[in-house]
Amino acid sequence: MRAAKEGSQTTYCDGVRVWQELLPQTRDIFAKHQLKYSRTISEERWKTFVKLHRPDLKSTERVALNHLLQILPAAQNQTLRLLDDGSLYTEFIIPAAAKTRLSPQIAFANSLLGPSFNYESPRIVLDDYTEVPEEVLQDIRHATEKWTENIDWMDGDIAIIDNTRTMHGRRKIVDANRSLFNTLSFHKTNV
Repeated sequence: MRAAKEGSQTTYCDGVRVWQELLPQTRDIFAKHQLKYSRTISEERWKTFVKLHRPDLKSTERVALNHLLQILPAAQNQTLRLLDDGSLYTEFIIPAAAKTRLSPQIAFANSLLGPSFNYESPRIVLDDYTEVPEEVLQDIRHATEKWTENIDWMDGDIAIIDNTRTMHGRRKIVDANRSLFNTLSFHKTNV
């Protein structure tokens, strides 16, 4: 609705072009391995998330793990474990590159390089628990830097991003006097 006058650009990066740009040995690693993300989310954060989706619960004190399980989409390769201090350990495995939802092309679309501002940064390893090799990370950084562009927002702008093809983020927020809205939707297709 109201764009920042400086900073706060949205970044986007075409994962199809990145996949094509990566060295063959890097593509080979991600053809053989998926990424494993794990992190711990404080009790306050996960309960607040649930309450946003279930206002009928009235307070976070009424939120229980079963409420979270009711609102999360069923996901294979995901583990949730409630810890003794009330925090939640999460772990999931997902491909680093896969066919996009809207085409048969392979896209490198994930958050391997992305920072995490609102939660503990995840630990990201390969699905066999080995670290992603530094030379692979350097190859990915090179390719993503080449194909990353900014959206310099103007009042009233709208962007639609296919998360299965495009990685996206945000530059530093310099002008917090902005008003924006975001939403998620799902597109079901048989590509």
